[in-house]
Amino acid sequence: MKCVVISDTHSREKKIEWFKLKENIDSVDMIIHAGDFSHNEKTFNDFLKWYSELDIKYKILIAGNHDEIARDMGYNEMRQICYTLGIIYLQDSGIEIEGVKIWGSPWSNIFGDWAFMMNDFELDQHWQKIPEDTEILITHGPAYGRCDEISQDTIDNHVGSRTLEMRLRDLKKLGYHFVGHIHDSNGEIFISYDGKMTTYNACIMDFWFMPTGEPHIFEI
Repeated sequence: MKCVVISDTHSREKKIEWFKLKENIDSVDMIIHAGDFSHNEKTFNDFLKWYSELDIKYKILIAGNHDEIARDMGYNEMRQICYTLGIIYLQDSGIEIEGVKIWGSPWSNIFGDWAFMMNDFELDQHWQKIPEDTEILITHGPAYGRCDEISQDTIDNHVGSRTLEMRLRDLKKLGYHFVGHIHDSNGEIFISYDGKMTTYNACIMDFWFMPTGEPHIFEI
């Protein structure tokens, strides 16, 4: 099963350079968006229309810290709206597709006053909900040390969740972890030390909010 992954399109989804995928896009079975797709009601509706019309069988979506409408709407209403559009919305929830167990969560560390944010200690309550037999994990915020490095000059440039990094160690069947949020690390890939799990930062936008990232295809 071929999967194309994107994140952090920030209302500029039509700027994604799909042509770079060439003929591969025609054989994609599933698309995953790891959050930050809207800014207001108009861009929210525009994105859902665009996403729903993609000629891809399975369309999975989670929210991110900029998707305040999704937060305010609540999980049940958001899930129902997406369902009517043929989109699978995950929020601390999962689905099994063609035998593959997938879990999605919109949370990230506190950075400003945005949606779906908690301090790292509080985040652990969400990470503990991830089933141990999860094979594909989608979180908006990355784990500490895995595609989470910012370019600013700080004491520690890694800004991912430490409690998520600890939880990943328990997920023995996890093969892929798709994240967004940290634009500076867009396109980065981290392979776990045992070689069994790949993390990919799928941000389309870079630090300057330019759509320099490319959709990436994985074979699941």
